[in-house]
Amino acid sequence: MLTTRQRLLIYITPPHLHNPPSLSERNKAMAIGILEVNLVNGKGFRGKDILGGIDPYVLIQYKGQEQKSSVAKNASESPVWNEKFKFQAEYPGSGGDYKIILKVMDKDTFSADDFIGQATIYIKDLLAFGVENGKSEIWPQKYSVVGANLKYNGEIKVGVSFTLEDRGKAMAMGMLEVHLISGKGLQAHDPLNKPIDPYVEINYKGQERMSKVAKNAGPDPVWNEKFKFLAEYPGSGGDFLILFKVMDHDVIDGDDYIGDVSIDVKDLLVEGVRKGWSELPPRMYQVIAHKLYFKGEIEVGVSFKRQG
Repeated sequence: MLTTRQRLLIYITPPHLHNPPSLSERNKAMAIGILEVNLVNGKGFRGKDILGGIDPYVLIQYKGQEQKSSVAKNASESPVWNEKFKFQAEYPGSGGDYKIILKVMDKDTFSADDFIGQATIYIKDLLAFGVENGKSEIWPQKYSVVGANLKYNGEIKVGVSFTLEDRGKAMAMGMLEVHLISGKGLQAHDPLNKPIDPYVEINYKGQERMSKVAKNAGPDPVWNEKFKFLAEYPGSGGDFLILFKVMDHDVIDGDDYIGDVSIDVKDLLVEGVRKGWSELPPRMYQVIAHKLYFKGEIEVGVSFKRQG
C-alpha cells in the first residue's frame, strides 16, 4: 500500500511533468499485471436533456482497452455503480502515457448519447510502485468531470489498484468477448399482462456487465451487444464460467427474475492461449429458473483473443 507522500505524487502530478522513460527504464524487463478500476459513484452531473433527468454511464479507457459501466437508470445527477473493471497493464511498456480516461455519458433512447464530461487519472507512479512491491493502490477518491467547454460538470469517485502478475505461474492473459444476440420464448410473470422488458446481467470471475433493457420486446428480445472481460489462464481458480442472469425490468415494482445460463469457457481459453484466438460460434442456450424450470433461450457467441 502506498504511503501518504507517494499517494500525493499520484494524485497531483500534472501530465506535463511526467518525463518520458529513461534509458535505464527502457532497458528493464517489462512487467505485466492487472489494473483494477473501482467505479463507485458520481455526483453533480449536468446533462443536456430538456426534461432534466439523466441516465449516466461511464466509458473507461486504458491504452486502447475500453470497457463500459452499466447505465444508472433514472439516477439523475448522483448515480451509484459500485462496479469493478480489469485491464492488462504493462510497465514500463511502449509509450509513457500512463493514464485512465473516464468518459461520462448520458444514455438517450431516442437520439445519440450525450457527452457529459471526462476525468483523467495518471497512474505511472502507481504502476512503478506496484512493479517494485507486487501491489499498489489508490484509495477511492473524487475526480472532477470536465465538459467539452472545459468547465466543471460534476465528479466521480474512483479507486485504482495494480497487482503484478506472478511470472512463475506462466499465466496467459487475453480479452474474452461475449456477443449477446437475442432471446426466444422468455417467460416472466407480469400481473398486468404487459410485454416483458428483458435484460441480462453477465458475470465472469467478479467482472459484471449489464445489457440494455429491451423495452416491450416481449419473449423474443434482440440485444446484439458485445461485452469484454479480462481473462487469465490458468489463473487462480478452476471455475471458468460465464454466468448470465436474465431479468424482466419493472418500473413500478422490483425487477423479476426469469432464469440463468452458464457457459463453461475453459476449453475456449486453452485453445486461445495455444493459437492466439478461439471462438464459440453463436448458438442458443437454455434459460433455466429455480427448480429447473425451462424459461426460454438466449443466443450467445463467445471469443477469446490472447494478449502478448
